[in-house]
Amino acid sequence: MGTRVIALKKNQGGLYERVEQLFEQAILKDFKGLIKTEYRLSENERGRAETRYCQILTNIDREIDPAGE
Repeated sequence: MGTRVIALKKNQGGLYERVEQLFEQAILKDFKGLIKTEYRLSENERGRAETRYCQILTNIDREIDPAGE
């Protein structure tokens, strides 16, 4: 399988719910058994401070789609 990056919106029903559940379970387990990467970018431009934060889970195909469909 190749590398995929997806952005989800709540109107993507089932997939959004599976990913949300995966993150909830991962947080409860302190991400044990998963590969997690975090990025944080802070900028202060035009008098406005902004921080972007991203968590990435890697190799989650089976958790998202156990049937491999």
